[in-house]
Amino acid sequence: MINPYAISAIMNLGQKNLDHPVVLKMNGCSSQANIFKQAFWEHIINLKIGTLADNSGDEDPLFISIDDGLAVTLLYRGTRYGIAKRAKNQNEARTFLYAHEDGGFYERHNAPGFHSIHITKGDGYPAFAAGVALGVLAEHSAIETLHIATLLAGVILDQQKLTYSNALALANSCNLRYNSELAGNVDQANYIPNTDIEVINQEALQRAKGYPKVAIFDLDGTISTLRVGWDDVMHQRMVEFIAGDRLATLPSHQLFELNEQVGQVIEHTTGVQTVVQMEEMYRLLQKYDFVPKDRRKTPAQYKDIYAQEIRDRVAKRFDRFKRGILNLDDLTMKGAIAFITHLRSNGTTVYLASGTDDKDVKHETNMLGYATLFNGGIYGSVGDLENDPKSLVMRLAKKQVGSDSSFGEVVVFGDGPVEIREAKKAGFLSVGIVSDERQRFGINKAKRERLILAGSDLLMPDYSWSSDLAGALGWETH
Repeated sequence: MINPYAISAIMNLGQKNLDHPVVLKMNGCSSQANIFKQAFWEHIINLKIGTLADNSGDEDPLFISIDDGLAVTLLYRGTRYGIAKRAKNQNEARTFLYAHEDGGFYERHNAPGFHSIHITKGDGYPAFAAGVALGVLAEHSAIETLHIATLLAGVILDQQKLTYSNALALANSCNLRYNSELAGNVDQANYIPNTDIEVINQEALQRAKGYPKVAIFDLDGTISTLRVGWDDVMHQRMVEFIAGDRLATLPSHQLFELNEQVGQVIEHTTGVQTVVQMEEMYRLLQKYDFVPKDRRKTPAQYKDIYAQEIRDRVAKRFDRFKRGILNLDDLTMKGAIAFITHLRSNGTTVYLASGTDDKDVKHETNMLGYATLFNGGIYGSVGDLENDPKSLVMRLAKKQVGSDSSFGEVVVFGDGPVEIREAKKAGFLSVGIVSDERQRFGINKAKRERLILAGSDLLMPDYSWSSDLAGALGWETH
C-alpha cells in the first residue's frame, strides 16, 4: 500500500523542468497505488520529463532510471542482516537499501535510522521511496539522497504526518540509532586487550591529557542496584493496568500478545522519565479497551502507583542496610563508589542525573552516604517533561567546559540509552555500563544492543575495569 504522504512528498518536489527523462515504476495494485500512478503521470506530462510504466508483479518495489537508463537507482527493503547480501549485487546500479528502524544504506554508507519510543510504527518504506525520488529529481548526490530518504521514513515510523515541520523536528532531535550491524552481532565486538571493555568508537581512545573536567552518572543500574528488578515490577503492573478486571479471564494467546507488547514498551522507553513510560503504556490501554473509560486513571496516577510499590521494596532494603544485613557494596555496582571518589580526587566535577523521582534519588544517596560525592549536583525527575534531568545536566556540563571544549573533557556513564543518546547529541564521550545488576558485576548482554544503538563509544560491565579504562582513555600512564 502506498502511503498518501509519500504522494504528497513527491508531488511537492519543486516545479523545475528537468533535462533528462525519468522513468518511475511502481509495484502494487491497490487503489492508493493507482491514484499515485495517475497523479505522478500527470506531473510527469506537465514537466515533460519522461514516461511512467507499470511494474506490477516485479520483484523490485520502486525503480527510477535517469540518463536514458545509463544510471540506475534501485530500492530494496529488508533488515540489517540482509543488507550485506543485497550489497553484493550493486555492480551496475546505484542501490539504496532500506532497513526499517536501522535506516538506509548506500554502498558503504549508512544513514542511521531514528529511535522512537512508540512500539507501533508506521511503514516507512513508501516515504523512503519518496525521499529517493525527491533526491534524484532535485539532483542531490547519492549520500544526500540517502539521508533525505531516511529522514522521511523516520517521520512515518514515528507515527507523524510527512510534513516539512515534522521532518525538521525529527532531524533536530538527533535521536539516531547507531552501528546497527555491530549492535546485532556480538561476534564483531572489539575489546581492549585482556579486558571486558568493548570499543565501539576507536577515536575515543587516548584522546585525553589527564582526567576529565566533568563526569555525569546515571543512578539505577549505573551506580545503584537498590531498585534491581524494577522492570519486572513495571511489566507486571502495566499488564494489570491494561487488562483490569479481565486479567484472570483473558485467553492465553491474548495474554501472550499483551505481555509481548508491554515488554516492547519497557524496552523502547528504558531510561526516560517514568511518567513517559506510563504514557506509552496508556496507548496500549486505549488500544485494548479492556478498562471502561470511567475507571481509567491518568498516566501520572499509574506512575504514582508503580513508584509507590518500588518505594516499598526499596524501604525493605534500606531496613536491611540499617540492620547491617546489607552493606553499601551490596547496594551498588562493583567498584562504583571507589571510582567516583577517585574521579573527585583528581579534580573532576561529578554530576548525578536520573529519571527516577528527585526526592527518591536524593533520599537514597543521603541514606547510603554518597550524596556528597556529587559536587556538581544531584538531579532527578520532577515530573516536568520539558526539563528532563539528563538533558538538563548535559546543558550544565556544556556550559561549564565551554563551547570550545575537546572531546573527552566530559564523560557520561550510564546503563540506559537516554543518557548515552544525550551524550552523543552534546558531543561528549560516553561509556555504556552493560551491568548485571543482580550480581553487581559482569555483563548483561541484553543491554549491549540498546547502548550501541544509542551511540556508546565504549562499553564496560562494571567499575572493576576502571584502571584499564583510565589507561585506555589517556587519563593515566601505566
